Amino acid sequence: KYKIADATFDTQTGVLKTDGHEVKLQAKALALFNCLLNNDGAISHQQLIDEFAGNQNIGKRGIINAVAKIRKAFKSVDIDEDI
Repeated sequence: KYKIADATFDTQTGVLKTDGHEVKLQAKALALFNCLLNNDGAISHQQLIDEFAGNQNIGKRGIINAVAKIRKAFKSVDIDEDI
C-alpha cells in the first residue's frame, strides 16, 4: 500500500481511497500505475513503452488513455493537486 497525498493506494486490489471516496483502477491503468510506482515515478518514455506497453501489446495511445484514467481516479477521490 502507498500513501499518496490524502489517499491510500493498494497495489494488489487497485483501489485508491480517501476517507469519503473509493475508486478501483481498471486493469491497464493499474498496470501502468504500478509500473510508475515501482520506478519511483521517474521513468523515461521509452522505458515506459518497454516495461508497460511492451508486455501488454499496448501502443502509445494505450499509455495516454491509461494516464488519463489514473488522473480521473485521483480527481474522483477529490485529489486535484500535483502528486
